[in-house]
Amino acid sequence: GVGVINPEVALHVQTTDVAETNLLILEGDRNSLDTEVGILFKDRSVFSGGQEVGRVFTERQGSGAGFDMVLSAGHVNTTLVEGIRIKNTGNVLVGSNADSGEKLQVNGTTKTTNLSVDSFAASTSGIKVFRAAASANKFIELSATSIAGGSHWIHATGNDTSDAFIVQGDGIVMIGSETNTGEKLQVTGNAKVNGGLSASVISLGRSALSISSGVVTVVNSIHE
Repeated sequence: GVGVINPEVALHVQTTDVAETNLLILEGDRNSLDTEVGILFKDRSVFSGGQEVGRVFTERQGSGAGFDMVLSAGHVNTTLVEGIRIKNTGNVLVGSNADSGEKLQVNGTTKTTNLSVDSFAASTSGIKVFRAAASANKFIELSATSIAGGSHWIHATGNDTSDAFIVQGDGIVMIGSETNTGEKLQVTGNAKVNGGLSASVISLGRSALSISSGVVTVVNSIHE
């Protein structure tokens, strides 16, 4: 017991000093490249000397003044596997130690019951989903980025960079282009409807209206 008469565990440290915030200091005075200072957890089992089951340590990055905080857990083959790394920049890495620059980086599948993303700048995207490792190959983007007709909430791209599907903040939906013509639904290219189609006005460009089967009901008019 340190500072306590009746220790409750093998090592019990107690202080009554309200100004003291650190009860334990671990210091490695080595001043060399990539040094580590940590705590190793072991559990007595069938392995001689006990099995390494976990480790928390700091890791110096090269010869600089930056240190990462790392949490590792014991695997079934007794090998410690890095789980979480907090970079000296504040970035948090889960499942990988390769920093791509984002504040939270998860290498693997994630599950959440509620995800909230705040985007304070109008030009800052909220959520992006990429294909493979190429950052230009976006599948879908939930953002508040300004485009031709206003800000869009959902932005999906095809062929990596071309606009495929956009839902604007004012409810306008554009498919195949980001050019806003003012209609609520704008389709650049052919469209196929399996079922009924009801509209007060149908505007056609130079293309013809082709009906293979079924019925088209026009309430008011069709005009070119």
